[in-house]
Amino acid sequence: MKREAPGSRLDVYSENLLFAALREVLGTGAGIKLTDILPHGANDFRGILAHSGKEYIDSMVARGFQLMGATDAETDLEKRTKRAVRRALILEHDRALIRDAFSAQGIEMLFFKGALCDPLWWGAQGMRGSTDIDVLIPRSAENAAASILINMGYERRRTPTHPATEDAAKERLFHHSDSQTRFPVDLHLGLLNDPPYLDPAEQVFRRAVVYETAVGTIRGPSREDMLLLAAGNLGQSCFAERYKLALDAACLLLRESIDFKAVVSRAAQWRVTTPLWALLRLIEERLRIPIPDWVRDKVSPPFPLKAIVERVAGVRTAPWHPESGRGLILAGWPLSGRVFWPLIAAWRWARLRIADRRSSRSALT
Repeated sequence: MKREAPGSRLDVYSENLLFAALREVLGTGAGIKLTDILPHGANDFRGILAHSGKEYIDSMVARGFQLMGATDAETDLEKRTKRAVRRALILEHDRALIRDAFSAQGIEMLFFKGALCDPLWWGAQGMRGSTDIDVLIPRSAENAAASILINMGYERRRTPTHPATEDAAKERLFHHSDSQTRFPVDLHLGLLNDPPYLDPAEQVFRRAVVYETAVGTIRGPSREDMLLLAAGNLGQSCFAERYKLALDAACLLLRESIDFKAVVSRAAQWRVTTPLWALLRLIEERLRIPIPDWVRDKVSPPFPLKAIVERVAGVRTAPWHPESGRGLILAGWPLSGRVFWPLIAAWRWARLRIADRRSSRSALT
């Protein structure tokens, strides 16, 4: 699970500016100019870009500040766009190679996250940055897929320090020997890997869609499943990845017709009802994208939890950032839907650590 780097947080003032810029790009803003809210028109956007998970959303944010009249934003956007498009072209090239190699061996696969969202929903190639290529494969194909990547020049560079814990995560990260010009490949054997969520990988494969994009066809999860995966990932990260995931969902909602009845039904099956409600509230409150009332009502948590979830998610203000494993368990408590979630999470963590210790001792003897 990815965490924010130290010093990567935004204060309430900066977050408000960030979301204002994103609204302008999405077309849900009010045409606000920075000169209307800042005394000197400002280059505040530079500091915000440096602390907002910039590898994912910096092109989108820079475009928003350009629309708001930020000083030097046009030059800044041009530099960022060139870099983002270059990386997007590399990703497109690597994605095609992986697709062809896996298909030749009969390995079923789906692209998701940035490998699907950027060319399909974010409006222009390179707007949604990525640090790797996320690929979902069946567990039975793990060894075959790993062999293919190794033959293509990739390697899994380190032996897992905690094999049981890493196996529970169901993902395998491979780096190419030419790491400067090739994207890492993240093989996923599951999608929602942490309890209390149920992993929907088998269902997602059955509902897979072949999308037509400007860069060719891409096979990925259905639109409804992508929305639910954004909600599940938001819960798994305890909202640390809220900017890019909110934008993934927002761009999807603005550009596609969504079967919300299917979304609500699957959310209950996958146990992501509360994270879905938090995601929809975040989109509605911060990005001004309307959500049908009946959908909110169907996935709404019990009344006492609403205020807690909104505070943890940062729906109206900056989110609460847990500083430790204990804090993460507590932050995930209102999202879990389980009264005894802290005990369940602690017991799961302890079981994995016991298995890791036994594995380490076996390796030494």
